[in-house]
Amino acid sequence: MTSPGPAFTVYIVDDDPAMRDSLALMLGLLGYATAAFESAEAFLAAWRDDRTGCVVADLRLPGKSGLDLQAELRARGSRIPFVIITAHGDVPSARAAFQSDAVDFLEKPFDDTDLCSAIERGMQREGRRIESAQADANLESRLAKLTPREREVLALVGRGTSRQGDRGFARDQPAHGRGPQIAPDGEARRPECVGVGALRACHRAAGLAALRASLGASSFEIRNPYHNRAAPRTPLASPWAAFTSRVTTVSE
Repeated sequence: MTSPGPAFTVYIVDDDPAMRDSLALMLGLLGYATAAFESAEAFLAAWRDDRTGCVVADLRLPGKSGLDLQAELRARGSRIPFVIITAHGDVPSARAAFQSDAVDFLEKPFDDTDLCSAIERGMQREGRRIESAQADANLESRLAKLTPREREVLALVGRGTSRQGDRGFARDQPAHGRGPQIAPDGEARRPECVGVGALRACHRAAGLAALRASLGASSFEIRNPYHNRAAPRTPLASPWAAFTSRVTTVSE
């Protein structure tokens, strides 16, 4: 088992005081921070959007059920992982839990190792979600530094490897073969000023799902419209070359 993140908490929602206390004690001994609630309403009253971790909720609670709590947080935009525990499990309830992306659905009495394994998977999922959100925020910050012309070039890069194939990129190039200029004064900005790394980042920024399949290498081929053969990308005149190099050659 990996060590739980310092900001991650296991939120225990159960109306049985003995169950809440025993789970909090066991998880605390394993190094998890815990917070216990007797009802879904009490949990929601204390909820903040920046909460991270994993929720362990009983299926049957006074007021809102564990599934209702899960649905409420999903409606609020939270993807915090859920583990549903219950002494009254049934197939429709389990199906509803998994449809809302629950990590696991455990029937009481359950083995402690099964619960810990489910919580661990939930924490790993939460860690990946947070890393992805941070990467997206970092990418947005970098893209904000692009000039309007560089944004146009980025769109051409994406369109050149979209579902229409690589012809779109070549079609948009001037007949004399030089790519569009980056800056009006003819000078390319230093790569570290923008830091747009890798085609995967370009794909995420442009929202082009079709680009993902073409990212097996750090560069891609464009098709010469005047020949029936694939022409590898060759260095283009600066500043176009400076921009494409920083987009395609930075390792992921």
